Amino acid sequence: MKYDKLTLSQHTTIETYRDHNGRAYVAYSSGASVFIRDVAELRRFLKISKGLPMRERLDEWLADLQEKDAAKPQG
Repeated sequence: MKYDKLTLSQHTTIETYRDHNGRAYVAYSSGASVFIRDVAELRRFLKISKGLPMRERLDEWLADLQEKDAAKPQG
């Protein structure tokens, strides 16, 4: 299992991997961490406003992951 990691700030990081159930995210933000499978729920947890450079980096990273998932069938 290969992990991908995105560091948005000193206090905000996201790790992700794929397993037989699909993509999973472990997000760390301001002393709290969560295990999430839904991208919308991940964005709600991080509470990063649209238009900020940090949000743009997050959206680009998630789009890249989605492209990788589409190119490589699960199994």
